[in-house]
Amino acid sequence: MADHEQMRDAVEAERVRVGILCLRGTTKPLDASPYYMRRELARSLGETTLIGDVHRYPLLKKLTGRGLGRVSPNVCARRALKALKRKPQDLLVGLYASQLIAELPPTSAPLVYFTDGAAHDIVDLYPQFSRLSPQGREAMIRSEEITAARSDLIIVHSAWAAQAFVEKVGVEAEKVHVLPIGSNFGLTSPGLEPSVIEPDSPIELIFIGRDWERKGLPMSVKVVDELNDRGVLAHLSVFGCDPPASVLSENVTCYGPFDRAKPAEARDVEEAIIRAHVNILPSISECYGVGAGEVAALYTPSLVTNVQGLPECVLDGVTGAVLSSDAEPGDFADVIMSWAHSPETYRKLCLGAEHDARTRLNWASWGQAVRDLVRAKLL
Repeated sequence: MADHEQMRDAVEAERVRVGILCLRGTTKPLDASPYYMRRELARSLGETTLIGDVHRYPLLKKLTGRGLGRVSPNVCARRALKALKRKPQDLLVGLYASQLIAELPPTSAPLVYFTDGAAHDIVDLYPQFSRLSPQGREAMIRSEEITAARSDLIIVHSAWAAQAFVEKVGVEAEKVHVLPIGSNFGLTSPGLEPSVIEPDSPIELIFIGRDWERKGLPMSVKVVDELNDRGVLAHLSVFGCDPPASVLSENVTCYGPFDRAKPAEARDVEEAIIRAHVNILPSISECYGVGAGEVAALYTPSLVTNVQGLPECVLDGVTGAVLSSDAEPGDFADVIMSWAHSPETYRKLCLGAEHDARTRLNWASWGQAVRDLVRAKLL
């Protein structure tokens, strides 16, 4: 009993106070990766505190009838500084928050910056930034350069992102580390077995994504139509978006957006993933592609394009297939048909996907790796 108490005391003595800097929110599963990151940091490092209030003022939103009231990064930074004076932290962690960190005055606590890609790339890759003025683009890039210079460690999801921080942002290679992240669904189905593509049954494809144009829904529809044109029964289920009817076809069922925080809706998506033989994600641009790790946990291999960090989430020939970014619908259909004609190959991909999710693409592995890295380098 004494030995157990000593071990417990030793573990508790290692735990530190972790201040979280984030503009997305970290309190609900709907906040996606920041929520799971904070949860794992609390498990692996110590007590976490969200530094600064970043959310909207409910009263202002009610009075105006609009989604106003979200505080700006500089206001949030002032709040964060006040919070740090009231309650000092042993470690500061910035989750996709370069604008906030750039506004924050220097502090004595070491700083770790987490992100999925360098702003130098993201401003050109993601449609939501296309509306930025030249000054806005430059301000976004400059904020991250300041954040990178101030950070003691930069942790990214992929080698593609790490290379950008070294070559485009000018960060020392020793300061940048790659740690794959986990699933934002937390899906589990004990006793589940890999699916089988039956010769006389439809091949079920699934597409999950809110930003449907960037993630390649039009190509996905062309692929399922190509399969049917070849006489191969195939069906595509679409979740997470509400595209125009003109984008879809008779071979597609669109279920619209869903709320992963609602168990019933999350379960509907989980059951669709289990039914699916293939997760298709022919993205035009994708910093990482966490959805491929989510479906992998349920034995579903992915078919994706070779863009940015996506081929690091899907291992070609092991957990799915990675095709050229200029691949045609027929190229995708060829791969799917090859899986259907080779049950053993397909089964190996299903098993490989689940194994990768269980051993690499999960939050527990990420949290332990962060703990080991931070303790070795900073604490």
